[in-house]
Amino acid sequence: SGGYEITIDSVKTAGSEYLIFVRIREPAEDCGVPLTLTQPVDVVRVPRRTLPTRFVESTEVRRC
Repeated sequence: SGGYEITIDSVKTAGSEYLIFVRIREPAEDCGVPLTLTQPVDVVRVPRRTLPTRFVESTEVRRC
């Protein structure tokens, strides 16, 4: 359903990993949201790395 967002906050090399920090925003349970199929997307362009990549996700609940 609608009301969801995704954002890539930053990309960092840390030790032997390439870290991609992702923030997910979702509506609180009591919020009204549209009943449509959605797929939030964010795209960033970064230099190619040969290091293993790890996504670090955090979730934020947004009040109405």
